Amino acid sequence: MKIYVAGPFFNPVQKEHALKVAKHLKDEMHEYFAPVEHMFVTGGKESVETVFERNVQEMEECDMLLAQLDYPTPAQTYVKLITPIPANDKVITLPDTGTVWEMGYAACMELPVIGYTTKKLTAMNLMLVRGCRGIVSDVFKYIDSGFDPNLEIPWEGKVI
Repeated sequence: MKIYVAGPFFNPVQKEHALKVAKHLKDEMHEYFAPVEHMFVTGGKESVETVFERNVQEMEECDMLLAQLDYPTPAQTYVKLITPIPANDKVITLPDTGTVWEMGYAACMELPVIGYTTKKLTAMNLMLVRGCRGIVSDVFKYIDSGFDPNLEIPWEGKVI
């Protein structure tokens, strides 16, 4: 089984995490594709198109998608939203838009999607919850378990 690893890697915290997940898959002898290890946009239209085409090709060759559903930032800072979301004074964390696109593409190909978070979340968007076969809170334990992409792992938080 080949796994596509979707998630952000735009800052040092995200990149470090994405590389840890890839290393863990490699250490556990899983076949995978992690864009963080292979894709580097250096500028110009051609390189952007190359990255897009390669990621799509790799998704089409995979058997499942492992998707990070939150967006960690350095020093626990958060991306400011143009339109703030009221959340009873709680911090809202949003998924990476590229990861969400990859999840939608995987859904169109009927690939199982297993989502995971890097911190405990209490609520998640309906489309993310329903778009995942399961959502796990510890991606490393899930990998260690020999993960079954067909196993239904229900989200236990609030659906918004």
